[in-house]
Order: sequence, then structure tokens, then C-alpha cells
Amino acid sequence: MKFSMKKIIAVIMMLAMVLCFAGCDNGGTTSSYYEEVPGESGGNGGSTGGDATQDLVTEVPTNLKGTTVKVLFWRPLTNDEKAVVSSFEKQTGMKVQFKFAANAGAPYAELISASLAAKEGYDIAMFNNIHFPNRPTTIMQPLNDMKGFDFSDPVWDKAMMDTQKVNGKYYGVNIVGSHQCEFVAMYFNETMFKNRGVKTPRQLYEAGNWNWDTFLDAAKAMTYKENGVQHYGYTNRGTGYMTYWLQAAGTDFITYDGKQFKSNLSDANLLNLVKYYNEFRTKHKIMGDDTYGVPHFRSGEAAMFSVISYAMFKESDTKFNQMSDTIDAVPFPMPKGQKQVALVDSTLFGILKGAKNAEGAAHFLRYYLDPQNYSMSDNFINKNLEKTFNDMAKMDKRVSISEGVVNGAAQVDFANVCHNIVLTDAAQVTSKVKSYAPQFTIAVNKANKAVK
Repeated sequence: MKFSMKKIIAVIMMLAMVLCFAGCDNGGTTSSYYEEVPGESGGNGGSTGGDATQDLVTEVPTNLKGTTVKVLFWRPLTNDEKAVVSSFEKQTGMKVQFKFAANAGAPYAELISASLAAKEGYDIAMFNNIHFPNRPTTIMQPLNDMKGFDFSDPVWDKAMMDTQKVNGKYYGVNIVGSHQCEFVAMYFNETMFKNRGVKTPRQLYEAGNWNWDTFLDAAKAMTYKENGVQHYGYTNRGTGYMTYWLQAAGTDFITYDGKQFKSNLSDANLLNLVKYYNEFRTKHKIMGDDTYGVPHFRSGEAAMFSVISYAMFKESDTKFNQMSDTIDAVPFPMPKGQKQVALVDSTLFGILKGAKNAEGAAHFLRYYLDPQNYSMSDNFINKNLEKTFNDMAKMDKRVSISEGVVNGAAQVDFANVCHNIVLTDAAQVTSKVKSYAPQFTIAVNKANKAVK
């Protein structure tokens, strides 16, 4: 597709008008991840749509003009996404059609199932680590040889995509630094730290001294009682949500080497790490028994909080932007002496079986996910959060696949398993973990059948 200079200028002017209208509209919608369906994966909030990547759309074949890309999405689009979609349509002559669910949990799964059953021919759907391996292997197509994808293009976030390859094949994509990347960060209330004269996680991180030991020291220092209110040094997405700590140490309840899943419940390292996390509550008493940590961090009852990078954005429904205290975040800490990596709750986009415009969908994903098409800096709550997001985008990636494998077998609920382990007396943790071996074995066997 070729553009004359006049046509390029006209497109830029049209895009500017689209962005103006998008910026004046205060009715943008974000996902209901945190307030309505805690524990299910949402999408990122609205950065402001930026200049389009002109060179990219010139590579879209002209024969795709007039075709439609159909997308199943788990939430309404934000204003910036609307602007980027509109720009793609204007520059390529293609149309993009969305069908939305209420959130990324059961409503989205039901939307996908209904669409496939009706043979509607939708092209794109999302999956992440809590859907792996069932969703990609049962309803999506391998992408390596699909027309429209160029995996020699360095923009693809292969560090993330590799975590959920199946027998060397990609089933989902994302782009380095995309607004849809979900990195796990350690948020902290900077105001609380400074008021108590405690070194902040940022000070430790920038000094090269941010690790599990210094985290625990900071959490102890920030656990105190004041005016009858108990303040904890740390809270999590849920009390039992220990997988971040396992990811950081490079282990998991279930392991995956790209071809085969294995239960890891008898691994001595795993058992020691589970006990380490359990002792946050039972021994060190830096964490309460709450099952849902967002309100406690937002109210100042907890000084640190670990969750995905979605919370860094102004439009996030964590509502951290409304806090009177100053918040900041750094990468999730590693065990002392280990290289810093980025933990991810991966968001990957794949092509559905029965897709009618897979090639057009491939070009759309390359455009929609490209951070160059968004002025992302306008959307972060503050510059420190933006810096941390950009730092993590460049790091090696690590993901936990246990939740998807366990829940996919429908034997036990993974969140309840973790919650029960954390609330167990520290001396009984090992036996509690091993008690789930039969259910995990069933889950592993089912997952291995899926990847074959």
C-alpha cells in the first residue's frame, strides 16, 4: 500500500481530529477487574492514542482493503484504543468489528464459546496464563506459519510469548512495551515510608539492594499500630496469592518445559518457599488474613502491595490515582543474589479456529499492540511508575502456569488451594501442600493431553 505526501498529511489531520474527539470524551470505560471480579484478568486502562506507525500500515496488502477483522474482547475499548482502531481503519481500508464481554472471567469465556458454536467466524481472542493450556490448544491456531505474522520482527515480545509456546509453536502474541503487557510490580506508599523514616523500595532498588531480605526488613519496619488501627507492611492481591513469590524464585507448583507439564509438589525448594510465604503471616506477622488487598493498600492500612502494572494507569479501577498519599512501584523483588527479571501475568492474543480473516487479524494485532501508536506516558499516575514499567518491559520474563493447569482440570480451585496453604499453621505447611498431589496429578495429565 503506497501513500502520496498529500494523502499522508490528510491521514495525520484526520487522526488528530480523532484524537481530539477521544480526548474530549470522559465516558471511557475500563475493566471491572479489581472492584467486581477480583482474581480475574482485566485489561489495561486508557493511555492517550498517539501518532500512528505509518511505515507499518504500508506493508498491509492492498487485497485486504474492504475486509473485516472481528475481535472478541473482554471489556469496552478505552478512548485511546478507539482512536488507534479508527486510524488503522482509515489507513488500511479495513474494518474492525468488536464484540464485548462484561469482564475477562466467565462472561468472556461464555462469549467465546457462543461465538464458536454459532460459527460467527471471529478472528481474535485473548488468553493468558490462567487460561493455559486449554484455551489456546482447543480453540486457537498455531501462528508460526500464518500469513501476516513476521516473527523476525524484533517488536514481538518473545520472552513473554515463549512462556506459553506449545511444541515450538506460538499460539499468542504481544509486543514489547505494549499497553497490554501485565508486569507484576511491588507498589508502595511512599508517604507512609517517609513519615516513618524507613528507606523506600525505590531507594533500595536504585542502590542495587532490593531483594527478599530488604523487602522483609522494610515490611517489618512498616508493620505497626497507630490510633487503634493495625497497619501491615505488605498485602497481596489475595492472601493466598503466593505464585508471585514462587515465580521470583524460579519455581512453581507445576512446571512446563514447552512440551510437558510436571507436578512439583514434592520439590524441597518449592516446599521451603511456600513455608517462607506462609511465615509472612504466621511468624513475621507482616500480612493479615484479608483475601483481597486493594482496599487495604488504598486506605493506607498496608504499606506495600503486589499486583500487575494495570494499577499504574490513571484510569485503572484500583483508583490509586485518587489516593492523597504518593504511591510508587518497583519490580517485584528477587531472592538475594539472583538477577532481576520481570514477572508477568501474560496477556496474549491469538487467532481463533474458524477465523475468516486471519491474515487481516495478524496485521491488526501488529498495529493495535504497538506502543508507538499510543502516548503511554500521558496515562501513568506519575513518572516513577512509568520508569518502572519501561524497566520491566526490557527484562527477561517469567510466568506461572499452575493456575491455568489446575483450574483447567476442574478438580480443585487454585485460589482456594493457595489460600488454605497460607492459613495453615507453619509446621503443617509441607503436609498440606502434599495433600493436593492427587488433584494436581489429574490436572497435569489433562494438560499434557492438551498439548499433544
